[in-house]
Amino acid sequence: MSVIWNVMGFAATRPLPRRDRRGRPRFRVRPMAESLDPRVVLSVTFTGNVLNDFNDTVPGLVVARPQPDDPRYSIPLIEEPIRDIVRVSGFQLDAIRLVYDAQRDILQVGFEQPLSQQEGRENQRVIAGDADNNGNGGTVNPIIRTIVDDPDNFIDFPSLGGTETMLAFFHLDPGPPGQPISGTPDIVAGIDAIRSDPEALKSFQVAEFNTATDPTRPGSGSSSPFGRFLPQHTGASLLGVTPEAGGFEFNINRFSELYQNVTGRPLQFPVDIAVGGFAGSANDGGISEAFIPPIRVTLPAPPPPPVECPPQSPPVLINPHQQQHINTFHDTRIRVYIFGTFGFDTRRIVPESVRLGGAAPVFDSGPRRVNADQYPDRLFVFNGLDVDLPRGPQDAVVTGLLDDGTPFVAAARVYNQPIFFTPPQNRGPVPLRPLPPNRRDPLSMLLSNQSRALNQSARGDRLTQLIQQRREAVTNVPRRTLPNLNPSRARLAAQSLAPASPLILSRRLPGGDSMTNPRHVLNPVISDIATPTRQECSVCS
Repeated sequence: MSVIWNVMGFAATRPLPRRDRRGRPRFRVRPMAESLDPRVVLSVTFTGNVLNDFNDTVPGLVVARPQPDDPRYSIPLIEEPIRDIVRVSGFQLDAIRLVYDAQRDILQVGFEQPLSQQEGRENQRVIAGDADNNGNGGTVNPIIRTIVDDPDNFIDFPSLGGTETMLAFFHLDPGPPGQPISGTPDIVAGIDAIRSDPEALKSFQVAEFNTATDPTRPGSGSSSPFGRFLPQHTGASLLGVTPEAGGFEFNINRFSELYQNVTGRPLQFPVDIAVGGFAGSANDGGISEAFIPPIRVTLPAPPPPPVECPPQSPPVLINPHQQQHINTFHDTRIRVYIFGTFGFDTRRIVPESVRLGGAAPVFDSGPRRVNADQYPDRLFVFNGLDVDLPRGPQDAVVTGLLDDGTPFVAAARVYNQPIFFTPPQNRGPVPLRPLPPNRRDPLSMLLSNQSRALNQSARGDRLTQLIQQRREAVTNVPRRTLPNLNPSRARLAAQSLAPASPLILSRRLPGGDSMTNPRHVLNPVISDIATPTRQECSVCS
């Protein structure tokens, strides 16, 4: 029985809300996947892993791979004492990968190198410039120093320093197809060897080919193949230093301009060029140099740039409950309602990407129903101090991204309330505010009572004066005028009253009795009876 009473008491104190027969909408959480900008796949981002950066899915990729039976192609040969320790030299070149970025007018180059074949690193490539293949491009395996004949001549300079070099040379006009490539290379790009001062700093550079060197094997002679330096065409480069990402990659800027300056004709795709490479060191005793002869390749026409759709523009309301007024000068909350439409699904909005005046939202309601349509809406709340908007009326812009990378931009008309601050001023002591009438202190109540008593006394004195004047006026009237007066008025005038008592008028009833009517009390403040003339009462007459 107690359980029933408890249930009934709960039902009486907590009435259950009425059930909405329309039902509540249910939303399913959709997985959000970060989408890549489609423009990224048209160019290469250098990470040091050449095979991943220049992968087969990159549009316009060209691989210059020499034929193994080409007598001009050479790989570093390792002498017998250190062959089992080194296995593969860090100067060996297997191929040269090229990609032309038409949007930026850049030719991107990467050297493909072999697997290291070392224990524990069988699936990793050798580090560019790691002569002894010990996993560090700046140190030498101590075992090698005990084996080689001249240990002082076996030096592994870090980051292709010292006498180490790795470069690519280009024939921008290789001649007609099917004919052997002859002549002098036009351009050289890479890191040159220092033949005079091994301690000097080196960097990547693009230069004209030095015609004083051997054109059939650039970089192998005693003189440098780098001629006049071309800084306007020298782009970014990356030389990896880890086994996971140890490749050498670089850019040649303004390639179309360079091609026209060399060949005398504009760059038109598809275009044939020839590319080769050289790598080695003068201080890796017992290891020879690597050379890739010039190989003809065809740069295809670059893919057309992706069509960028204009950003979507959903309906937006900002602070509708405050007549679109916002305040960015105080710690307020700004509510932004984004409404879903047929082509805009608010469930696909990435909350971290939403911005209003450069500020990120502090609250996301998720999909919800705001208006009466069938599309889910969304509410984002911003902190007023975080929003950077000018004062006055304006169009506040709300931006963001969908889960597929599509941007959206919407604007709503708002009024940013201007708040002005005045510096503090010394105005003296602040007077005390009077208490309300119903909460007066005892002193004020006493003074008020005394003032009321004085007012009543003054009014009593005035009434006494008026009565005295009326008595004197009635007494001084000659007897011949008395019959003309109303008997009741005469009696009233002759009646002697107390000084502080009110003046009361009485009338004779038809039955001969008199009755005092309190409504006939004359107000001594507004009544004037000082003259002996006839006066009528508005009530009795």
